[in-house]
Formats: sequence, C-alpha cells, structure tokens
Amino acid sequence: MMEIGEQPESSRPREPLGIHIAESCSAADRSVSTAGERDPCETSAYQLQWRTTEKHVLIVEGGRTVCHGGRFSQTVEVQGNPVSIAEIGAVLARRGCPGRGYGRIAMEAAEPLF
Repeated sequence: MMEIGEQPESSRPREPLGIHIAESCSAADRSVSTAGERDPCETSAYQLQWRTTEKHVLIVEGGRTVCHGGRFSQTVEVQGNPVSIAEIGAVLARRGCPGRGYGRIAMEAAEPLF
C-alpha cells in the first residue's frame, strides 16, 4: 500500500538503463531475464523448435538484466526472387517489471540492427 505523498514505483526516478548488443547471451543473462523459468513463454507443450538468435539486445538496470530481445534473419522466396527478411523476437521482460517500457526499449534498440 502506498503512503500519502509516496510516488507509484513506475513514476519514481530509475537508474540509467544500459543497452547491450551481443553476439551471444550468457546463461546468467538468460536466467535473469526469465527469472529462472524454464518455459517463460509457456510454449513447451507445442514442441516448437526455435531458431538461433543472431543478436541479443539486453536491457540492464542497476547491474541486472531486466529485458532481452533477439534478432533473427532468413532468406525467403517472393515470386521466385530471394528476399532477406529479419525479425525481432524472444522479447522477455523480467517478472515484476511490467509497464516500465523495457520491451519497447529493446525493440527500438534492435531495429537499427537490420
């Protein structure tokens, strides 16, 4: 419960965010951004095979990873012509951090990688 005169957590000043672009993502970073959950997207029942992430965007606040986003690319055929496409996926914000814009920040940081 908030005390009188106390600001909600989302409006309090935050520590500066770090944005790190990496070729690989350590198990520690993955664990932090998923809060240690083995299936944070709850998709294991579908037996999906995920493509390898080519670039990782890590959003760091206060020395801990709070969000992860991944960049993927592939070539598809459009009317017989090869076309390179890219996508952003695997955007996961740390549990307990909703509404802080970390996902948006990760998406915006990943966009110039294309």
